[in-house]
Amino acid sequence: MKLTMHTAAAFLIFAVSISASAAPKQMDIEKVGPFTKRIIGTVKSITDGDAGCYYELKTTKGEVFTEIADFELCDPKMKKRYKGRKVKLTYKVEKVMADDCEGNPECTRHKSEAVVKKVTIIK
Repeated sequence: MKLTMHTAAAFLIFAVSISASAAPKQMDIEKVGPFTKRIIGTVKSITDGDAGCYYELKTTKGEVFTEIADFELCDPKMKKRYKGRKVKLTYKVEKVMADDCEGNPECTRHKSEAVVKKVTIIK
Protein backbone atom coordinates (compact mmCIF):
# COMPACT_ATOMS: atom_id res chain seq x y z
CA MET A 1 0.00 0.00 0.00
CA LYS A 2 1.37 3.36 -1.05
CA LEU A 3 1.20 6.06 1.62
CA THR A 4 0.36 9.45 0.18
CA MET A 5 0.97 12.74 1.92
CA HIS A 6 -2.79 13.16 2.39
CA THR A 7 -3.16 9.66 3.92
CA ALA A 8 -0.16 10.21 6.21
CA ALA A 9 -1.57 13.53 7.43
CA ALA A 10 -4.99 11.98 8.09
CA PHE A 11 -3.40 9.12 10.02
CA LEU A 12 -1.32 11.54 12.12
CA ILE A 13 -4.40 13.62 12.99
CA PHE A 14 -6.28 10.42 13.96
CA ALA A 15 -3.39 9.18 16.15
CA VAL A 16 -3.07 12.53 17.93
CA SER A 17 -6.83 12.73 18.59
CA ILE A 18 -6.84 9.21 20.10
CA SER A 19 -3.91 9.94 22.42
CA ALA A 20 -5.36 13.31 23.43
CA SER A 21 -8.73 11.79 24.30
CA ALA A 22 -7.10 9.08 26.45
CA ALA A 23 -5.16 11.59 28.56
CA PRO A 24 -6.74 13.85 31.20
CA LYS A 25 -7.54 17.34 29.98
CA GLN A 26 -4.69 19.71 30.73
CA MET A 27 -7.05 21.83 32.83
CA ASP A 28 -7.94 18.77 34.94
CA ILE A 29 -4.34 18.27 36.10
CA GLU A 30 -1.92 20.50 37.95
CA LYS A 31 1.75 20.42 38.89
CA VAL A 32 2.19 20.59 42.69
CA GLY A 33 5.89 20.67 43.52
CA PRO A 34 7.33 17.50 41.94
CA PHE A 35 3.87 15.88 41.72
CA THR A 36 1.35 15.94 38.86
CA LYS A 37 -2.13 15.73 40.37
CA ARG A 38 -5.69 15.51 39.11
CA ILE A 39 -7.74 18.42 40.38
CA ILE A 40 -11.29 17.62 39.16
CA GLY A 41 -13.43 14.61 40.08
CA THR A 42 -16.65 13.35 41.63
CA VAL A 43 -16.24 12.16 45.22
CA LYS A 44 -17.12 8.46 45.57
CA SER A 45 -15.99 7.98 49.17
CA ILE A 46 -13.93 9.48 51.99
CA THR A 47 -12.19 7.12 54.42
CA ASP A 48 -10.03 7.81 57.46
CA GLY A 49 -6.35 6.91 57.37
CA ASP A 50 -3.17 7.23 59.42
CA ALA A 51 -1.78 10.34 57.73
CA GLY A 52 -5.08 12.01 56.82
CA CYS A 53 -8.14 10.79 55.02
CA TYR A 54 -8.45 9.39 51.54
CA TYR A 55 -10.77 10.85 48.94
CA GLU A 56 -11.72 8.36 46.24
CA LEU A 57 -12.85 10.24 43.15
CA LYS A 58 -14.00 9.45 39.63
CA THR A 59 -13.11 11.42 36.50
CA THR A 60 -15.67 12.29 33.83
CA LYS A 61 -14.27 9.32 31.88
CA GLY A 62 -14.97 6.95 34.77
CA GLU A 63 -11.36 6.55 35.92
CA VAL A 64 -11.05 6.21 39.70
CA PHE A 65 -8.24 7.90 41.63
CA THR A 66 -7.44 8.38 45.32
CA GLU A 67 -5.89 11.41 47.02
CA ILE A 68 -4.75 11.99 50.59
CA ALA A 69 -6.44 14.97 52.28
CA ASP A 70 -5.76 17.02 55.39
CA PHE A 71 -7.46 15.75 58.57
CA GLU A 72 -9.63 18.89 58.62
CA LEU A 73 -11.39 17.56 55.49
CA CYS A 74 -12.24 14.23 57.15
CA ASP A 75 -15.00 15.07 59.61
CA PRO A 76 -18.49 13.59 59.11
CA LYS A 77 -19.92 16.94 57.91
CA MET A 78 -17.33 17.09 55.13
CA LYS A 79 -18.00 13.49 54.15
CA LYS A 80 -21.71 14.21 53.84
CA ARG A 81 -21.20 17.53 52.03
CA TYR A 82 -18.83 16.22 49.34
CA LYS A 83 -19.99 12.66 48.67
CA GLY A 84 -21.40 12.37 45.14
CA ARG A 85 -20.43 15.96 44.27
CA LYS A 86 -18.11 17.15 41.51
CA VAL A 87 -15.22 19.00 43.14
CA LYS A 88 -12.00 20.85 42.49
CA LEU A 89 -9.05 19.89 44.71
CA THR A 90 -6.36 22.30 45.90
CA TYR A 91 -3.07 20.76 47.08
CA LYS A 92 0.00 21.68 49.09
CA VAL A 93 3.20 19.64 49.43
CA GLU A 94 3.67 18.56 53.05
CA LYS A 95 5.57 16.01 55.08
CA VAL A 96 3.39 13.08 56.11
CA MET A 97 4.07 9.92 58.05
CA ALA A 98 5.93 7.32 55.98
CA ASP A 99 3.93 4.28 54.86
CA ASP A 100 6.20 1.88 56.75
CA CYS A 101 5.31 3.62 60.05
CA GLU A 102 1.90 1.94 59.79
CA GLY A 103 0.25 4.61 61.96
CA ASN A 104 2.71 4.34 64.85
CA PRO A 105 2.74 7.85 66.44
CA GLU A 106 6.30 7.28 67.74
CA CYS A 107 7.63 6.70 64.21
CA THR A 108 9.76 9.61 63.02
CA ARG A 109 10.03 8.70 59.33
CA HIS A 110 8.26 11.00 56.88
CA LYS A 111 7.76 11.46 53.16
CA SER A 112 6.74 14.44 51.04
CA GLU A 113 3.28 14.21 49.52
CA ALA A 114 0.86 16.53 47.74
CA VAL A 115 -1.98 16.76 50.28
CA VAL A 116 -5.47 18.07 49.49
CA LYS A 117 -5.94 21.23 51.55
CA LYS A 118 -9.17 22.56 50.05
CA VAL A 119 -12.18 21.03 48.33
CA THR A 120 -14.50 23.24 46.28
CA ILE A 121 -17.84 22.04 44.89
CA ILE A 122 -18.23 22.85 41.20
CA LYS A 123 -21.10 22.38 38.73
